[in-house]
Parts: sequence; structure tokens; C-alpha cells
Amino acid sequence: MIESVYDFMYIMPLCLIAAIFGHSYIGVSEITPLFYVIVSLAGTVCVIFRHLKVRGRVITVGISCTSLVGAVLVRDAQERSAFIHNNLWVLWMVLICLGCFFAGKMITHYTKLRLASAFVGLVSLIVIMTARISVEKIAVMMILFLIVISVVEEIQIRWKKEGFIDSRKHLVFISPFLIALFCLPFW
Repeated sequence: MIESVYDFMYIMPLCLIAAIFGHSYIGVSEITPLFYVIVSLAGTVCVIFRHLKVRGRVITVGISCTSLVGAVLVRDAQERSAFIHNNLWVLWMVLICLGCFFAGKMITHYTKLRLASAFVGLVSLIVIMTARISVEKIAVMMILFLIVISVVEEIQIRWKKEGFIDSRKHLVFISPFLIALFCLPFW
């Protein structure tokens, strides 16, 4: 459970960041709550899929594919082609989240890559602010969240500890406070 929450803390912000910055390239004109729901579901399924056994993975893929194919096949031929054309962005979002899942797994596995991603996030925030680029507030919050959890984890790794020494477990236990801190601007 700790590992899945830990993975979720790195992968979900990456999915949201990539989806928000890439939405115009895949045909999404405006970001709606449905957009966030689909990105969140795709990222969550990726994380859950990673931590399931083979039987659970087969069931998850089977239910997902059956429900998607069923939603398409229920319509008549003209509606079906219009439905696929209008909702092709969902497939792109799933693919983006899948790529972010693999990037997130690499970031959680390699310390230098985690630090490099935090540095890239910091540089991108500086560029966004100096160039006065209009960005969604949640994208900035997710970049800041990735920077903070990377720094917190690096401090935990290098800190001399006795007793409770698992840095991943500690990061998961302090994550509700970090999440609450980053949710404050939305209230």
C-alpha cells in the first residue's frame, strides 16, 4: 500500500502536468472537469495496474476494454464515427498518462533523475513567470508539489535517523500535510 501511494504521489502530478500543457496539441480546446476526471482515472488505473497481480491485471484490462468497446458499439454507424472522432482525445490522454507512468517510475527509481526533474520544474516555473505565460493554477501547483516532494525525499535520504528509517514511508505519512498545503490556494 505504501508503494502504491508513493508511486501515485509522483505519477499523478506528472499526468496532470503533461495533460494540461499538451491539451491543445490533441484537440482539446478548453479544460473541463471531465478532462481532469479522465486524466485522474487514467493515472490511477496505471498505478493500480502496476501493483496488481496477474489476475487483477487481466480483469482490469478486460473491464476497461469491454466498457469502451460497448460504449462505441451501442451507437449506430453514423453516431459511432462521430463519437470516435469527437472523443479521440481520450485515447491520447490515456497514452499521455501511460507515458507519464513510465516516466514517474523512472523518477522514483533513480535519484539523479528525480533531482533533474525537480530542477526542470523549477526552471520551467521561472520561464513561465518571466515570460508571463498564462498557465492553469493546478499545473503550477503540481510542478511545485513535485519539487517539494523531491526535496523532502532527498532530505529524508541524507538525514541521519534512528528507528523509523524508510524515507518512502515517511514521505507517504507526511503527504497529507503537503497535499493540504498545496490545496489552500483553491479555497
